Amino acid sequence: MNREKFAGLLLDIYNGIKPTFTILDAVIGMHGDGPTSGEPYEFGYIVSCIDALKMDMWLCKMMGAKLEDYPLYMAAKKRNYPQCELNPQDLDGDITPDKIFPDVKLPKTRTMRLLPHIPFIEKLMTSRPVHIPELCIGCGRCAAVCAAGALRHENRHLHFDYGKCIRCYCCHEMCPVKAIEFKESRLVKLVNFITR
Repeated sequence: MNREKFAGLLLDIYNGIKPTFTILDAVIGMHGDGPTSGEPYEFGYIVSCIDALKMDMWLCKMMGAKLEDYPLYMAAKKRNYPQCELNPQDLDGDITPDKIFPDVKLPKTRTMRLLPHIPFIEKLMTSRPVHIPELCIGCGRCAAVCAAGALRHENRHLHFDYGKCIRCYCCHEMCPVKAIEFKESRLVKLVNFITR
């Protein structure tokens, strides 16, 4: 999956809809790998804005993520969007520019952004979904949501076609019992160890 293209598509949708006012309920949110495998997190805020893209950039930073690791930021920066420049004057109310929510777990599925977009390298830097048979209840949701047709479900056994898999992780997100996890390549493990 080319995340840069997907992020560009989100920007196109945003520009097409042109929202004029956005309200974000962040009283109780989620962190980790969502939506079914995440954990509740008490952010304790309700946020409103006239520029949802700028709000997204600020919240990304406040959750402890590097903007350079965020595909939407990189796509917006490539298009020279002014929302990429964060200024303290952007904020009002009781959220300060130096606000960082503590101990937010970022998704394990995020692609490392240390290298330029090279399909072969990007594939090596991306987690693979793997099945945990002993947890599986045989509901078949994973196969039903696989848009790429890369997953076959037979008697509580999953067969992945990693050549077709686009790494959208919908199979993991829709599993109600966390029977699909991720396997990181040795290269990813090495990079994570070095950059800790």
